[in-house]
Amino acid sequence: MEQILERLRSGREQYLAALAGIPEERASVKPPADGWSILECAEHVAVVELGLFRRITSQSTVLREETGRHREALYIAHALDRSRKLAAPEPARPSGRFTTLGEAAEAFGKHRDRTILWVETCGENLRLRSLEHPALGTMNVYECLILMAMHPLRHLQQMRELV
Repeated sequence: MEQILERLRSGREQYLAALAGIPEERASVKPPADGWSILECAEHVAVVELGLFRRITSQSTVLREETGRHREALYIAHALDRSRKLAAPEPARPSGRFTTLGEAAEAFGKHRDRTILWVETCGENLRLRSLEHPALGTMNVYECLILMAMHPLRHLQQMRELV
């Protein structure tokens, strides 16, 4: 469990430190070709963190046996690869929930802290719980946590392209 906790903590720190260095006046600037602004990316990251946490804690089901750990390495290897774009499901798309980058960062930090606390205290083998990821299908909770740990860093790359 320590490995996934370290990924979650490290991802939180890297992401929040990077957001703190972005001027608010740059956050709402829309890129050409209908892309997301930095603020919209940050909103998406905060919303996804909360949404996946809710799926894990209220919609996961018990598995009889582990599905194998080979997919974990694939998620780690490909999570930051921005050459393959995924369309965000409608509930995870930006809709103006936050008016500042600071608000979005604060919401993400609160949601990530809750995720970390839950992992620290759940006491379960997270590879023995299954859930449906809205874009990637069936996975175990540990795999989902890998994606959650890396998701902000993926979008951080996108944000850096806009600064």
